[in-house]
Amino acid sequence: MSFEKKFTLNVDSAKKVVSWRVSDDLSVEDSKKAKDMILNAVSKFNNGEVNLLIDNRGMMVNGKPIVFKPEVNEIWEQTQKEIFPKLAKCAVLCCSVIMKMQMDRIARSSGISEVQKSFWNDDPQVMKKEAYDFLGITSNALVDSVTV
Repeated sequence: MSFEKKFTLNVDSAKKVVSWRVSDDLSVEDSKKAKDMILNAVSKFNNGEVNLLIDNRGMMVNGKPIVFKPEVNEIWEQTQKEIFPKLAKCAVLCCSVIMKMQMDRIARSSGISEVQKSFWNDDPQVMKKEAYDFLGITSNALVDSVTV
């Protein structure tokens, strides 16, 4: 699968939300490309101004959640450390309880757990609404374009 199908990024300047979707396992090279795109998108905002909405609901293979390799986790932790000053809040939509635990662990390791909240619910609409409420938004073009 091409990188463009695995990783999609959207910037809503009016709502000050940077959102992205991960749809498949990311290689180290994919993760580095994603990091560059995220850093570029977030750099356009002032410190403490941007909300992140991360959609990992599609990260399933053969009915099982994808767990990032340690090398990929390191890239995500570094990305989070670099963008932390820009963040107001960060919401992560997860595909399973296991992924929620992984995202919470990465947030603690990178130091952004004070502004990040991971969401998991058997009902994807409930999970999405909880994340939107957390960020103070009612919609997001990228997340709303996908049905899970």
